[in-house]
Amino acid sequence: MEMMNAAFRYLALIAVSGFSFSVPAYAKAKQVVQQPKGEPLSQERLNWLVERDRPRDGIPDFSDGKPWSPKASKRLDAWIESQKAPATKATEDYRKTPSVKAWRAMMNAVHRGFGLRDDSLVGGGILRSIFRTLHEVGPAIDDPENGGNADFTARRHRAMMRLLSRHIWNWYWLGETDKRIAAGYLKDCERRPSNLRPTGNNHDPNCGFIFEMDYVHDNRKVQQLHLYLPGADPINFWDEDSIPQSFADYAANVPSRRPWPKVYGFFDYPLVLDRPQKTVFEPWAGNEYGLIVMYNQPYIASRDYQEKRYIASKKATREEYDRLAKESERLRQWQKQQERAAGARWDELWAAQSLTNDLQLELENIADSLNRLDLYRTRYQIISYDRIAGYCQMGYANECYRKIWMDDEARKQQFANGAGAGGGGGSAGGSQMVTVCNYDRNGNYTGSTVTTRIDATLSGARPN
Repeated sequence: MEMMNAAFRYLALIAVSGFSFSVPAYAKAKQVVQQPKGEPLSQERLNWLVERDRPRDGIPDFSDGKPWSPKASKRLDAWIESQKAPATKATEDYRKTPSVKAWRAMMNAVHRGFGLRDDSLVGGGILRSIFRTLHEVGPAIDDPENGGNADFTARRHRAMMRLLSRHIWNWYWLGETDKRIAAGYLKDCERRPSNLRPTGNNHDPNCGFIFEMDYVHDNRKVQQLHLYLPGADPINFWDEDSIPQSFADYAANVPSRRPWPKVYGFFDYPLVLDRPQKTVFEPWAGNEYGLIVMYNQPYIASRDYQEKRYIASKKATREEYDRLAKESERLRQWQKQQERAAGARWDELWAAQSLTNDLQLELENIADSLNRLDLYRTRYQIISYDRIAGYCQMGYANECYRKIWMDDEARKQQFANGAGAGGGGGSAGGSQMVTVCNYDRNGNYTGSTVTTRIDATLSGARPN
């Protein structure tokens, strides 16, 4: 996981220096983006159109630059509520007639924040409605920017659907059907090693985003699949049934016992860069070198090496399990041996007519270890002070009375051995009230308290 986190930190540093998607789309309406040169139906032209129209968060800052507050939450809720009606109308109009006008209205709803925030997925329900509408109806039929080319229109539509799937995938309330539909689009951008491309760089650079997958080790511990790297600990290497399904298999509902795909994190990059690159590593659709460097970081080994590591990891895992099983069995046998010895000693002491205090305490300890204290108490009283205190805490009245009596006796004995023998006790007894003067470590007087002579003696006070 550390490797994957490092990879994403690396990407974040690149992103900071390269681009930003935080500005609302409608706020950028006047931005000048140079159209690509070349064929009107080229990939460059397609990317330019998708980059222009891609979802961006257009929700205003209701906090006014201040810490988030309940008032800001109410304003946000009111804003989202106000967008539902026009968004619903746009989807209804598009289903009747898939026009550019209706398509623009739906995208404006998307731009206004319906589900684009990964932290809270604000308004995901409206995004889901728009997503399903576009999936079921298809692209607008009258968009002149498509040049009347059906293939170009379909590719542009799919590119936009991939971006919408990227935003809707982690919405908590997304249903199974919608997840499979979204997976059908996300599979274009999935990184997964293959025999042809063992580095795992099966990613379409024209997706506009990348992501990593969460992997589960033994279906318990979530970790990143970075253990292809040389020097990784084989004990924690991936297990076949812990690798999630591919998006393609999940979308096709292929029967599998593997976990469903779970995205670790999305990272956006531009499809069009209308300025010079700031670094050779800056990720954008046209920078194949930057994407190769970025993708090859976690997957540097060959397929042959991966297979050898997998075999080694399985062997090491089995050996570790065997060692743990043997250790567990050794401990179990030792515990059984101890229980048998304690049981034999119990039978011996329990059969005795009378016991000394030491032998009774031994029997009591054995009863505790064998969970026989209830049986023990049918014949003997608890004599261990700690056990008496424990029973007292549980509300046993007899034990509480005995504890109080034992505490009093201990205090009287300590007073008799200390203050009484020192000649300062007098005939008034331990209940006599005395004044104790308190001093700090430097000998400075800090005040006085009034208490009994016994408590004063137990606290370490000395008579003047």
